[in-house]
Amino acid sequence: MRDEKVVLFADVLGAGTYEYSYTFRATLPGEYRVIPTVAKEFYFPEVFGRSDGRLLTIAE
Repeated sequence: MRDEKVVLFADVLGAGTYEYSYTFRATLPGEYRVIPTVAKEFYFPEVFGRSDGRLLTIAE
């Protein structure tokens, strides 16, 4: 985990659907745009997937 992104690596992933989650700590209330998730093969970047972006609301 880095300040600006989360990076995951896997040597082998079989066919199927994968879900990853992580926990973060909110420090300032407000509405934030969450950029889309992007996944791609390192050696074959033409194989990729992308999620929708979304709006994240942090309440006090």
